[in-house]
Amino acid sequence: MKRQYLILYLLLFISCSDSLILNTSKNTYHDDIADITYLNHSFFTTNHDLSHNAGSQIDLLSYEIGQDHIYLDNSFSLGLNGQGYLAITNNGTDLFLHSRNTHLIFKMSQVGELAFTKIDTIDKRWIPSGIAFDQLKDSIIFMYKNSDQNNEYRLRLTSMDISETSTRDTLFTLSNLDSTSQGVYSIAYGDSNLYLLTANQNNHTLLTLDYYTLAVKTTEIIEDSTLAGIEIVSDSIYFSYKDKKIEPY
Repeated sequence: MKRQYLILYLLLFISCSDSLILNTSKNTYHDDIADITYLNHSFFTTNHDLSHNAGSQIDLLSYEIGQDHIYLDNSFSLGLNGQGYLAITNNGTDLFLHSRNTHLIFKMSQVGELAFTKIDTIDKRWIPSGIAFDQLKDSIIFMYKNSDQNNEYRLRLTSMDISETSTRDTLFTLSNLDSTSQGVYSIAYGDSNLYLLTANQNNHTLLTLDYYTLAVKTTEIIEDSTLAGIEIVSDSIYFSYKDKKIEPY
């Protein structure tokens, strides 16, 4: 009898142990890429982890600019998982990433060395919707969408150490934007303008806002469902695409 109980216990233990085995395999080949930033003659982005596996699944990807095209040049493991879409910007030296899923903010080097992981003190009903850098104010620009009121957005400026106080905190409304599904997800700053990429179920829209008044200056429909991010380089707009392409607009 004791022998039977022992065998039953071992079978249950083995069965439970098998169910706890986690799939940590990593295959980023089929992953989309996310937002982009331009630093030291290279573009940087991350893969948008689609595997749902455990362990380190997110890489920092760098792209070089060739004569005829922009090509993937290198990748660096970040040891991250579960971050969803990552917005990205830089201050001329380091990279800053903001997770749409977890609200976490990462500062890292151009080879993926993590400097810190922090979180904004903002209420969780505000969904991260883009990140950029204000060179004149030496501050990070954060964009958020109100999950309780889809057309209400919030722009915040904080220091590079993500201090609890902000130097600018402004609520504004994008009244003509159907943002019931996603809304603004990527932003870029240049020449006193904010450039916003937005998405809904049918298309993407490129909005140009006056940086100081946040008034909409232009609205342009982009009929491409694979857009992933935006960056301004020497007054030119560059888009990233989910299938790992970066091209000028």
